[in-house]
Amino acid sequence: RLLDRLSAKDAALRRSEERFRAAFQSSQDFINITRMSDGCYYETNPAFLDATGYAREEVIGHTSVELGIWADPEDRVRLVAALEREGKCQNLEARYRRKDGSCGWGLVSATRVQIDGLPSVVSVTRDITERKRADEMLRENELRFRTISELTSDLIYSCEQDAGGPYRIDWMIGNSEQVLGCPVATIMQMGCWKPLVIPADVPVFSAAISELLPGQSSRVTLRLQFRDSEVRHFESVARAE
Repeated sequence: RLLDRLSAKDAALRRSEERFRAAFQSSQDFINITRMSDGCYYETNPAFLDATGYAREEVIGHTSVELGIWADPEDRVRLVAALEREGKCQNLEARYRRKDGSCGWGLVSATRVQIDGLPSVVSVTRDITERKRADEMLRENELRFRTISELTSDLIYSCEQDAGGPYRIDWMIGNSEQVLGCPVATIMQMGCWKPLVIPADVPVFSAAISELLPGQSSRVTLRLQFRDSEVRHFESVARAE
């Protein structure tokens, strides 16, 4: 019976190891087991090798410092400090360097473990290079819009109508202080720039903007109360969708 129990435990252990190995090999995330002191690689998975361009034999037995994996060495310092302090590190954004010298971005989570009595690290890194690239493109586009907004003498905006109620502006770009005499935030609080139209031109505003049907467009000139008593002429081009 003792032998049967040992045999059953061995079989269970083998099945557990097989499941771990399958998950390790098939994961799309980078999984590495390294020595904590210097980042020497004990084990790595295909996702890491594919992303970095290294062959397995170029990695195992070498350190992350030797390979220059950390594009910013201070990121590894922060990782190790967290492991020493808390035993784990979660969601550390860091750049990694590929064999060809190019860099990508990873989101690193790691846990401190003991392997053969030595402090070691099991880390899982998700490649977020495309996300970071998309974030950068978004920032660049926002900067372009902001630059256009500061330089243009026009206002561009979109408004929506809820359940037959009044139209409300949902976004606006442009130098509204130059065009309308008040900042965008004020216009957004008003909901629309109609209150700035002099009373005699309100019917024109309504016919040319508020009452447009989908697919219709208009171009009209309206008079606006600009700041105190000054009246300015304002050309509006609108299209209803």
